[in-house]
Amino acid sequence: MVNERRAALEQACRAMGVSILYAFGSRADEVANWLAQRQQELPPGGSDVDIGARAAPGVFWQVADKVRLAIALEDLFDCPRVDLVVLNEADPFVGPTNTIYMCYGARAISRRWSMSGLT
Repeated sequence: MVNERRAALEQACRAMGVSILYAFGSRADEVANWLAQRQQELPPGGSDVDIGARAAPGVFWQVADKVRLAIALEDLFDCPRVDLVVLNEADPFVGPTNTIYMCYGARAISRRWSMSGLT
């Protein structure tokens, strides 16, 4: 069975030159469950969806490219706001988070990292 959500995410990532995409923060579990088709939609939440994206080698995003990527992810996730962190440009310590899911990239099989290690 084809996972249409994951396929749509992969298509968007390839089109924008994303090599790796992570969901992190308070809504990471919801994104992972939605991508795995364990829930119909992302529940409306009081916070944005935190996404970390790494540009592929040789890809350099301008501001307009980052905005297009954030909007494409908002449309895909059907959420009012995606907070996009470009990992190529981010401080190595983005901030404390409990859960990180690798959503796209090498071995993107919904791996989950938490403060206590890989689960």
